Amino acid sequence: MDTLPQELVDAIVDILADDRRSLCALCSVSRSLHSQARVHFLRSARLWTERSVLAFHDSCTLSPEIPNLVQNLSVTLGVLRGGSDLRVPNAGAAKLRTSLEEQLLSHPLPNVQALRLELGCAYDDYISDIPTPLLSCPLTSLTLKARFVYSSHLPDLLRHYPALRYLDVSNTSICYMIQEEEVDQGVVLSIEDLSISSYILPLCLDKQLFAIHALRSIKLASFQLTGLHECQWLLENPDGALQRLHIHQPLHQDYRPIPKLEMLHVPYLTLEARRNDKFAVMSVKWFIDCLESGQGPVNTSRINILLTPSGKLDGSFFERSVDEHIWTSLDSTMTAPRFAATTLCIWVGYASFWYPKKPDADLLEITQRFICNALPGLRSANRLEVHCKVLRYSFDEVIHLIE
Repeated sequence: MDTLPQELVDAIVDILADDRRSLCALCSVSRSLHSQARVHFLRSARLWTERSVLAFHDSCTLSPEIPNLVQNLSVTLGVLRGGSDLRVPNAGAAKLRTSLEEQLLSHPLPNVQALRLELGCAYDDYISDIPTPLLSCPLTSLTLKARFVYSSHLPDLLRHYPALRYLDVSNTSICYMIQEEEVDQGVVLSIEDLSISSYILPLCLDKQLFAIHALRSIKLASFQLTGLHECQWLLENPDGALQRLHIHQPLHQDYRPIPKLEMLHVPYLTLEARRNDKFAVMSVKWFIDCLESGQGPVNTSRINILLTPSGKLDGSFFERSVDEHIWTSLDSTMTAPRFAATTLCIWVGYASFWYPKKPDADLLEITQRFICNALPGLRSANRLEVHCKVLRYSFDEVIHLIE
């Protein structure tokens, strides 16, 4: 292996760059692969427990170059405050926070650009619970997962990261304070990629927690179809820079009319319908209705529909997941003249752990053939792509292929 050309070594390691298990294995083989794999492996650090913090501290002490290699940092602080007295910190979480701050002070991470921060129950003084060095990182990407963040304090956190380009608050719940002071309107972010849920979106708009411009990509996660008017406001981007819209399976649990979302001005659309058959069928039906009733010219060049069907391993279960009317309606809508420049791509992912035996190549072929036969108009127009894949863990394995 040591005789391999360096270009080939680099190519091998680059392909495996996102697979930490493979990188870890490469670190124990030949010297050439070890060196390159080690650089990739150390670009990401996961400080989720006190044990991991201490292990990382020891590694940085033995190899002083490690802190400069870290670009992606994932931190879990746990439930910092809770119980009957919110002023009293959780002892275990407080100890973890202290260890983490000591580590970051003794071994600063100057090149961290992406931070995933999980706070648990944050409450009103959560910024003071965040280790100070994390507030001075030159972040371009922030993923925040927290419960009970007061609405007036979200801008206080974002203000520490003026260069932010990617923001994910889809797993953050916001608490509204009735008597809170007016939020400082000075927080203006040049966010290009935003992932947000309908539970936080109304507060962000009503209280103007932050202003956004230059938005190029939006992911709508965990939202009710009855709250689409806020989502529509977000899509009406005055800059005209919006290129991608990713809709995670919406929910609709009442009998009120389902509003439509005007989205045909977005060049790249993705609908992700998860395993729950009831909501998956409803999501696809709603999405087709939006395409059919959309106003104005169609600027959409590509539409992705991601499906994870559940059921027995036979040739008929897929028909039960999405009924015949849906396929007919989808084919009819997409073959209309206004969609002549639009390609439809269907991605089907089978999670192997859902089934008593692993889905095989025959099932993937059956699925692909069924979809092609169900969409004859698109197939004959050469505007249909079908991809089927066995998933090891989740649909994230597919999403990175289409984005």
